[in-house]
Amino acid sequence: MLDPQEERAKFISLREAIFLIANAKGKTAQEAAATLALTLRRSTQWQNLQVCEFSDGHGVLSAGHRRNRLFQLLDRLATENQHSPVMDDDDQIPF
Repeated sequence: MLDPQEERAKFISLREAIFLIANAKGKTAQEAAATLALTLRRSTQWQNLQVCEFSDGHGVLSAGHRRNRLFQLLDRLATENQHSPVMDDDDQIPF
């Protein structure tokens, strides 16, 4: 039987990823967002990364249709240092 908690443990949200990168590299969240956006766009290894989302009721689901939102959020943070959500569930955009 599949366990939603196990799936959640394998999931990382956009917000979590940015702050992990920032802490690991000694960067601000804005600098980490710029680094992540550039890496996702230019590294062939990272371009193939699957975009997913997590919900308690469904676990981890593919969310390729949200890839543009992922870049919109990264660009907004990287260029404007805006942390306010572009959409209601911006913390749920994983990759």
